[in-house]
Amino acid sequence: MQWCLCRDEKPADALTVRHGPETDDYNRDFIERDERRLADLGRKTVEMYVIAHIIADLEVRSQSRIALW
Repeated sequence: MQWCLCRDEKPADALTVRHGPETDDYNRDFIERDERRLADLGRKTVEMYVIAHIIADLEVRSQSRIALW
C-alpha cells in the first residue's frame, strides 16, 4: 500500500492522506514532473550564483586596475 499527500478538492482542507490505485501512475507523473522542475531550478540557481561570483570578481579586479593606473 502506498501513501501520498494530495490536495483535497475542498478549499477548507489543506492536505489529506490518500492511498490505493488512484495514486500510483497518476501521481508518479506529477512527482517526476516536479522533480524535473526542482532539478532545473537548482541548476539555474547554481548558474546564477557562479555568474554573480565571476562578475563580482571581475569588477574588483577592474577597480583595482583603475586605482593602480
